[in-house]
Amino acid sequence: MTEGNGRAPLTKEALADRSRFQFRSEELEIPELDGYVVVKQLSVEERDNLPELTGPDGKTPDVSIDKLAAIFVAAVSEPKLTKDEAVAFLGAWPASALDRVIEKFGEIAGNEEERSAAAREFPGE
Repeated sequence: MTEGNGRAPLTKEALADRSRFQFRSEELEIPELDGYVVVKQLSVEERDNLPELTGPDGKTPDVSIDKLAAIFVAAVSEPKLTKDEAVAFLGAWPASALDRVIEKFGEIAGNEEERSAAAREFPGE
């Protein structure tokens, strides 16, 4: 069965074929460090593994360095880091530098709800 545009509905195999996807990524300058990182778009599974940034009440921000490091390593594809490595240096970073990474991550994700939440929690410069 084909639709009016001449294309056939996708098969289960086609839906599961990850090689068909091209995830966005962008270089983000970190002038404080005289270099850049590469921020990437996440898969649904990667996004599902991100920590919640709100406390038990669902409203109060809970932005511990541990949670921020988990988001940082999920969002940044170059350089590849572990969460423990990110925890070791992120505490010394200017907050505005981390805010830019999180903001770029929200832009690449393309999800308005995530972008709005990131803007509220990381107001940037």
